[in-house]
Amino acid sequence: MSFQISNKLLTILTIFVSIIFIGKAFYNLLNYGSDFETSYILGKSFWSGVDVFSLENKNPYYPHIWYIALFPIIHFEFEIIKIIFFVLNLFFFYGSIFILKTNFKLNNNESKVLIIMSVISTPFTNLLAIGNISLLVLFFILVYYFYFNYFLKGLALSIALVKYNISFLFILLPFLQNKKKVAIIFIILNLISVLFYY
Repeated sequence: MSFQISNKLLTILTIFVSIIFIGKAFYNLLNYGSDFETSYILGKSFWSGVDVFSLENKNPYYPHIWYIALFPIIHFEFEIIKIIFFVLNLFFFYGSIFILKTNFKLNNNESKVLIIMSVISTPFTNLLAIGNISLLVLFFILVYYFYFNYFLKGLALSIALVKYNISFLFILLPFLQNKKKVAIIFIILNLISVLFYY
């Protein structure tokens, strides 16, 4: 006996479940701390001329390009930044779903089930609630794998470096895959960001 669910009911279920779990994550974000605070403090310090790599108690091991990317948002209060990054994380999540849907030819119902399975998972809601950068990294790794523009691939790989504890794997990708143009763009973007620091 097979279980059938209508497309309309699955859409309603997807929206309902998303509102509940994403809403709970948003509530936790507003009432508890955020991982993103470290990036925010380091970004503000970077743009104030402080040598962020001397702030060892803040774990300043992000690549230079991350501090440059933070420039547009460091001028806001941190409570506003938490909300902005929460919304950006939702964009990265739904953008990742779109990339997977497009490249794996998922139909609408399969995509909705993927959304439901993701939003009800504790790791996903924790990532949203604490302002973690893992959804950003996932999105840009997917961009790297599924898009063919060399500049976009180099930029995506550079941004994926933000997850510094596993970034050595990202650095090796274009070289192992013999993608010389991507490797050159990757190196140029990161050298420019390092030079920008000095």
